[in-house]
Amino acid sequence: IPVPPELEIVDLKYEKLGLRHIRALATIKVSNKNQVSLTIKELRYNLEIPTRAQLEGEYRQDIVIHAKDKTTFELPLDIELHKVGKTIFDIIRDRDIYPYNLHIVAFIETREPVIQTFNVDVIKNGEMELKK
Repeated sequence: IPVPPELEIVDLKYEKLGLRHIRALATIKVSNKNQVSLTIKELRYNLEIPTRAQLEGEYRQDIVIHAKDKTTFELPLDIELHKVGKTIFDIIRDRDIYPYNLHIVAFIETREPVIQTFNVDVIKNGEMELKK
């Protein structure tokens, strides 16, 4: 019977600032200690940047983790801002480090020896800085 892989949110980085949103990338590391390959079928996420943004979404692209292997991938996040003017002002004054809470649930499947599915939950609290 396969065991769930280890998921780790390594980082959350700002990529681009738009007029009303931030594009960020969450770097996710997955370790599969099983003798069989696993496939992440779906990721559901919830990102909160207190007083700035709240985001819920899904990522539905298969990610295969081979037996006894590790992989890293990036999860794109488009974050709609609640207080655009204040955020831009914070960037200008170099006060643009924001705390965040990112919660991800991964829906995982294996087909060896029979089809099995299970979920893995991971939460990360950290800080994200917007670059000028």
